[in-house]
Amino acid sequence: MQVLDNGLLVDPHDQHAIADALYKLLSDKQLWSRCRENGLKNIHRFSWPEHCKNYLSRILTLSPRYPAFPGNEDQIKAPIKGRKCIIVIAVDSASKKDLVCIIKNSIEATRKETLSGSTGFVLSTSLTMSEIHSLLISAGMAPTDFVAFICNSGSDLFYPSRAGDSPSTSRVTFALDRTYQSHIEYRWGGEGLRKYLVKWASSIVERRGRTEKQVIFEDAEHSSTCCFAFRVVNPNYLPPLKELQKLMRIQSLRCHALYNHSATRLSVIPIHASRSQALRFDFLTSCVYHI
Repeated sequence: MQVLDNGLLVDPHDQHAIADALYKLLSDKQLWSRCRENGLKNIHRFSWPEHCKNYLSRILTLSPRYPAFPGNEDQIKAPIKGRKCIIVIAVDSASKKDLVCIIKNSIEATRKETLSGSTGFVLSTSLTMSEIHSLLISAGMAPTDFVAFICNSGSDLFYPSRAGDSPSTSRVTFALDRTYQSHIEYRWGGEGLRKYLVKWASSIVERRGRTEKQVIFEDAEHSSTCCFAFRVVNPNYLPPLKELQKLMRIQSLRCHALYNHSATRLSVIPIHASRSQALRFDFLTSCVYHI
């Protein structure tokens, strides 16, 4: 529509804007005639043959970019590939004590009902990998009790493994699934998006008389390549999530905004990333059954 200039652009989520645009088109005869003529003049550019031609030309440019699996992927994913069933523990917005309690109870309850050797556990959360590691170690739990970790609200996917000759001398390492990362990074704003978000965060202030106090700050410690985190000092001054998502759409930013930890943290992740998407990707690349 923007190319042909044969109509009015509106927010598809705003029913009042749609109604106003329809009324304007039907009431203004000159506008209606201009839109109709412009549409008829260049409509061939959007015909089915033209669409097929554009689609095929883009497909040809994408084929060399198909991500190749790393040579050690089979070794990294060996623990998850050997399981007959996967139990996903999705937990958030709880204190660290409650979080550990929920995880432990879920694992113990499952192991009583199933064969522990054939069952694998995936932890899905908004925490970072370092936060999860510290939490499990402090609770006396082994990270290798899990076959995978979905972190940062689905923007990172990690697999634990032991590096060393024997269990007593080995240390736990976490391998990032870079194939999944390359999948969700498509048209991700990167540094440009981060700068825009930092500028936006500085505009959200708490006003007391003539003084203004910023309430959202960049949180580099909890950020990653595909997750920009922001610390929220006063959640009462946060804009509603629906308004924030609308702002992202208006600015053509291909990302999701999420409030975590009782709205004390704001996470912005790629539009192709989510916890369910990470789980689906894990399923497709590991060829296991998830329940």
